[in-house]
Amino acid sequence: MITQTIQCDLLNNKPSENIIFRQGETGRVINFEILKDGAPVDLSAYDVTFSLYKPDGNFVIAECVVDDDTASVTETEQMTAVCGVGYFDLKISDNDEIIYTYNGMVLIDTPVITSDIIESVSEVNGYRFPEDFQEKLTAGDNITIEDNVISADVGESVSITPVQY
Repeated sequence: MITQTIQCDLLNNKPSENIIFRQGETGRVINFEILKDGAPVDLSAYDVTFSLYKPDGNFVIAECVVDDDTASVTETEQMTAVCGVGYFDLKISDNDEIIYTYNGMVLIDTPVITSDIIESVSEVNGYRFPEDFQEKLTAGDNITIEDNVISADVGESVSITPVQY
C-alpha cells in the first residue's frame, strides 16, 4: 500500500509537507502524525475530519481513522477527479468542538495517458452533495417542525360508523 506521512505539530501552524496525488488514482493512505513540541499526541479521545477543497471548487469531507497519534484518510476517486492545486483542512475535535485545525496544499498531478473521465462532484463521507442529502423541510398547514421533529395537528377526531347493507 502506498502511503504518505505528514507531521503536524500543535505548536506549528503548518504541516511538514503537501499532499501529493495523481489524477484518477485511489487507495493511497495519508497518515497525519500529530505531535506537540515533537512528542506524539494521543488522539484516541478525539474525532479527526479531513476536508479537501478541489481545484474546481468542489469538496470532499471524510472522517479519519484514528490510531494513537496518527489520523489516516484513504484517497477516494473524488479526491483525485481533477488535476491542479487544492487545499486541505484537518480538524481535531472533541464532541463537535474544534480543538485544532491544520491546513495545507494538495498537488494533484496530471497523468501522461488516461482513458477515464471522472465527473468531479462534492462528497461528504462517500455521499454526493447535495443529491444524497435531504433538503430543508418547510412546514405546511397544521404541520410544525421543531428540533428536527415533525408534528401534525389533525384537529378533532371523527368517528365513522360502517353502513350495513
